Formats: sequence, structure tokens, C-alpha cells
Amino acid sequence: LLVSLASDEESQSNGTLVIVSTNAGGHAINRYMLEEAKKGLHTLEKVDGDTLRGVLLNAESVNLPLYSFLSEYSIPVSVIPFLPLTREHVRACISSELRENGATLSSQEINTLLGQVQFFSKELPIFAKTGCKKISSKVNLALGGVPDL
Repeated sequence: LLVSLASDEESQSNGTLVIVSTNAGGHAINRYMLEEAKKGLHTLEKVDGDTLRGVLLNAESVNLPLYSFLSEYSIPVSVIPFLPLTREHVRACISSELRENGATLSSQEINTLLGQVQFFSKELPIFAKTGCKKISSKVNLALGGVPDL
């Protein structure tokens, strides 16, 4: 959720921007993505931000009070949904973390790390239940480091 607190004229000089992160609507997004994946994995490539914003804003189970409140006062708000990570995204997170640490792991060790990540749903376990932050901790442990708390 991106919120610009400045008017259009002020934003040219002020540029105030507030970023609010929330997991509100995550279940609706995950449910939608699973439905799309069941149609065929190729359909996931066609999912765009506008479609997901529609899913979020039209879902009865999703409550975005800050969005509603700010919109009532004509404060510009942009909703930017986060997509669930696939196995390949998680693999990319691992590779990125290894590069940042100047380290390498074998393919087998990377697959072991992937095996520690929980994926959903039971019928089609292709999306990770966590994001890249948790992967960073797992890579750190695999490299012999101390777990992040």
C-alpha cells in the first residue's frame, strides 16, 4: 500500500511517500493464484497487478481500513500486491543470498534448503508459505552462521 501525503502540486517539491506493508488480503491473493495455477502454470505469467488489485478490493473477506480511510480524504493510495513465491523464486532467493555472502552451495545442498521450505496447497504445492527473508536465515544456517532472531 503506497500512500502519497502530498497533493499533486506539493509532490513535485515535497515527494512525501508512505509505504505500509500488510498481509491483509494475502489469503485472497493465494486463493486466486492457486485457481489460476490449476488452469495451467502458464496462466500465472499473465497475472498482472490490476487483476490482483481487483481481487483484493472486491473480496468480501479482505479488510483494508487504511485504504478506505485515506481514500475518503482523497489521499492518493496505490495497492501493490505481493505474489506468492514459486520454487524457482525460492531458488533465486537462495542464489541471491549466496552471492551476497560470497559463498556457494552444491545443487544437493540447495535442494536440501528447498526441502525445508513449506509449500502450499496440499493438492498443488507450488507456492512458498514464506518469503525471501526466511530463506536468508536458512542460507545463513547452512553456511554455518548464527540464525537471525
